[in-house]
Amino acid sequence: MRPSPDSERGDVPSALQFASGRLPFRAGASKSLVLVTCSGNPAEGDGAFFGDALTVAKEQNITLHRLSEEDVAYRRKPTSPSSSSSSSSSSKGRVLGYSRDQAFTSAHMSLDAGSAALKRQLRPAKDYLSALALETGGSVFSLGPLSRSQRRSHKVAGTVFARRVSSRAEPSPCQVCDCVPDPHGGSGGQVQCHRCILPQVDIVQENWERHRHRNVGY
Repeated sequence: MRPSPDSERGDVPSALQFASGRLPFRAGASKSLVLVTCSGNPAEGDGAFFGDALTVAKEQNITLHRLSEEDVAYRRKPTSPSSSSSSSSSSKGRVLGYSRDQAFTSAHMSLDAGSAALKRQLRPAKDYLSALALETGGSVFSLGPLSRSQRRSHKVAGTVFARRVSSRAEPSPCQVCDCVPDPHGGSGGQVQCHRCILPQVDIVQENWERHRHRNVGY
């Protein structure tokens, strides 16, 4: 969602609510959302939306990935034997993004898994949007390498990010789908799927469906 004409910034909570509740996902398909934000965007507010957004994402099996203008930071500045070796390896060693337990560089262009050791050296962004992405099993990537004019670095960063998104695009093995009225007032319906409820409750529901038509005598 882009900012409205009378607004200088986008409404992130409303965008997430719109995407999770009104976009027509196919039944049984995986749901991946990519959130692009500008640095210093206060749209996330004080995090009042975090709990509700996380609940909706978990129930609907949504994986959120964030693209931020902020660069990935280390806990402490990494050292190298010489400045020449540092400059020669900067293009290969720069961290492009991270998930909850892995970090990704250009070396992971052809690999689905990242580096757990490198992830431990990073300082995760302390904001609600990044935390929401990580809690849903997604990742946080920097927009910098994706927006650079160099075609090579742009392609590498885009490939690493795309592989990460596709590797997490796994639909829930158990989903419950309903046909709901078109929120725009159209004549057709819309399929909405969510993750199955707890197995214990599923058993109760299954038994109820099995015996609800039987006549019970008193």
